Amino acid sequence: MNKQEIFAHIDKQEPGLFDLACQIFDNPEYRGKEFFAAGLLSKVLEDAGFQVEMGVGGEPASFRAIWKNGEGGPNIGLLGEYDALEKMGHACGHHLQTPAAIGAALAIKDAFTGSDYPFTLTVYGTPAEEGGSGKVYMARDGVFDGLDCCMAWHPEGK
Repeated sequence: MNKQEIFAHIDKQEPGLFDLACQIFDNPEYRGKEFFAAGLLSKVLEDAGFQVEMGVGGEPASFRAIWKNGEGGPNIGLLGEYDALEKMGHACGHHLQTPAAIGAALAIKDAFTGSDYPFTLTVYGTPAEEGGSGKVYMARDGVFDGLDCCMAWHPEGK
């Protein structure tokens, strides 16, 4: 599988990912009460064959979604936020983060399903980041234990 083929997997998902981001943008939620977004995002992963657990690490609006290609290998984590800023909505771009993480996870899953490369993909929905430090509480409770690497990103306006 080469880079162009993986990009093709991502491009194929673009309309659905854009729709996810728009729905989250149009329904801003704050400080650990992001139940609409968490439900919407986790459903996409569940429909794609991921095993989803809601409310991990004591954060009711969080989730962890796991997909395995065989047994063993690295556990790759992808983080996404989806909370908004009070009185400003999604001015910080968090509505984009988890749809992008899902796009990456689905592209990797599609590209390597059935290959001889064992690995686990773990997608995390992390609420309450604007003034709530959701990931800190999740980490304290061991939600990220067992990962070999973990990736996240944040939009920037340059």
